[in-house]
Amino acid sequence: MKLRRFYAILSGEHVTLPLAELRAILESENHAYVIDHLHDNVVIYRSTNNSYKDIISRAGMVKEVGLHVASITSSREEFYSKLRELDICSYVEGEFAIRLRRFKGHRASLSDRELIDALASKIISECRLRVNLVNPKTIVRVVVTEGVVVIGVILGQVDTKSFSKRSPAKRPFFRPGALSVELSRVFVNLSRPKREYYYLDPFCGTGGFLIEALFMGYKVIGIDLNPVMIEGARVNIEYYGFQDYELIHGDATKLPLKSMYGFIGSIGTDPPYGRSTSTIGRGVEEILVDFLNNAVEVIVNGGYIVFATPHYVDVTDIVRSTGLYLVEKHYMRVHGSLTRILWVTRRP
Repeated sequence: MKLRRFYAILSGEHVTLPLAELRAILESENHAYVIDHLHDNVVIYRSTNNSYKDIISRAGMVKEVGLHVASITSSREEFYSKLRELDICSYVEGEFAIRLRRFKGHRASLSDRELIDALASKIISECRLRVNLVNPKTIVRVVVTEGVVVIGVILGQVDTKSFSKRSPAKRPFFRPGALSVELSRVFVNLSRPKREYYYLDPFCGTGGFLIEALFMGYKVIGIDLNPVMIEGARVNIEYYGFQDYELIHGDATKLPLKSMYGFIGSIGTDPPYGRSTSTIGRGVEEILVDFLNNAVEVIVNGGYIVFATPHYVDVTDIVRSTGLYLVEKHYMRVHGSLTRILWVTRRP
């Protein structure tokens, strides 16, 4: 299978999660892929033709995807030499515009204006195309990062404005501690949900993870021990017009879903811990042990279980004892006294 080369612009909110999310989406949607280069906030990769559509529709921490045209060392001599050889006309059609981004203060020996003018002049003279800054058919992307100038053509951008509109504080039922839309999407995506199975959040709280999974088109089930949270999640989910979902008042450490083995394909959840949550008198480790022992019996073979813990709780041995495989873990600073560890595990 021949793979096309793409670039993706990653969120700068976290060091490792954006790339992990990109990989997880491609794997969840069964797209073959190869990571070629990773720069600050930019990854160059190869994948199937339409894979970018799934990334754009699902991602929380990937901001833009486009066709990769070239990566050129950011020295003046190298840039002009490679630009002369570049076959840009096979990528650009119709009236065009050029958009430039520079990450983390990385410098090129050329100014932003000079980079744009040089590329625009080449397209105008060689491709016989005109600039249209208002309504272009093609938007050429130029990114300056980590010693290279990346040139591409934008295929899609994640709708971050919609994320802002449905931030936790703007939902009808809100409780402090609810995670952002972006991070909620990361939890869902890292669990690699499948269309034929249910996505489960067994500590669903106000329903943020379920809402994002529903926006992605997945079947969902939410569980919470607090009946107030269950009703609040219901209000939030239906606020966005969703009717096809399942909420259960129950205990995630005693999952009432044994009969649904074979139906739960992925689990993504943020168990209770920290200042703004209640553990109903139980220790965090006790909750995690019971939750994982139950979850591993519910999820299908090959299914992913993604969950978070506070930094002072190491569940490596607990994960091993349940027979789960630890795929990766990520560290996220919450505030001065708390760092969250996000664990990505898989049932063999």
